[in-house]
Amino acid sequence: MKTLLISTLFLTLSFGCRSEAGQKGVNGAAGNAGADGEDGEAGASGADGADGEAGADGADGEAGADGEDGEAGADGEDGEDGEDGEDGEAGADGADGEAGADGEDGEDGENGEDGEDGTDGTDAMCHGVDALAFYDGGVTADGPVLQAEAQSFTANLNDTGLDVSLAFLGLDVYDYTDGDTFSATFADGGTTSFTIIATDGCTIAMDTVSIDVRPLPVFVGSYNTSDGPYWGTAPPTYTCLEACALIFGGASEDYACSTTSDAIDNQAYYEEHGSTAPYCGSIHAEDYKVGETYVYGSWSAYVSDHGCTEVNYCFM
Repeated sequence: MKTLLISTLFLTLSFGCRSEAGQKGVNGAAGNAGADGEDGEAGASGADGADGEAGADGADGEAGADGEDGEAGADGEDGEDGEDGEDGEAGADGADGEAGADGEDGEDGENGEDGEDGTDGTDAMCHGVDALAFYDGGVTADGPVLQAEAQSFTANLNDTGLDVSLAFLGLDVYDYTDGDTFSATFADGGTTSFTIIATDGCTIAMDTVSIDVRPLPVFVGSYNTSDGPYWGTAPPTYTCLEACALIFGGASEDYACSTTSDAIDNQAYYEEHGSTAPYCGSIHAEDYKVGETYVYGSWSAYVSDHGCTEVNYCFM
């Protein structure tokens, strides 16, 4: 009997375990226990009766309800880092950005302190030298300026104490070495102008001067000294220039005289009142005479006195 109970309990536990369906399902109900066998007649210490047959297996229990979801499993460990990808190609340069607006000017800094006075410099060469300047018409001719004849000139400049150099504009033919003198030749008669420039190394002066150039004289005529008025009437005395103007007309300053017709020598023949022999042949400058009236000691280029035959030639 004890053995039967143990077997029945074993079977019940075994089938109960197999009917467990689903995760953590509820155990099915145990099958009914088989009926106990009848006791044999008591013999004297007879042998144990045979074991009763095992009861039939109980029906399978219904499937248990699904068990509740199990808790989420723990996160897996991080995988190892993948290898770096290859570098991509360089992107094209971006367009230049627009220039930023100028910043506002900063405030002026404070003035620095005044520096010390510098040492006085040495006076320059031109210190205290007066400026160079022309005066009295710029230049002065040494005599009448005649066409095609060289004439000497002097530049009229103040004295600055320095050497002067000259230069010329509009003067075609001239001769100049240094200083304030030069000579010039004019091809045409009449009034002509040129510019003279002077410098002493410190200042420059410039002046435009006008020169009256006498045209080349033209032969007008001639006269004999004795063709003049009779000496006994105390006539006026005459230079050769005055005699030419008296005889041929015009002004004396427009004439030139000569003792020869081949060239102008600016000389003339004269007679003297009260002279001793020889009475004729005396030569003086074309503008020469002594006294205003032909009296003792006077000289004239046009007077009838000694019967002289010398000829004076007049050019205009």
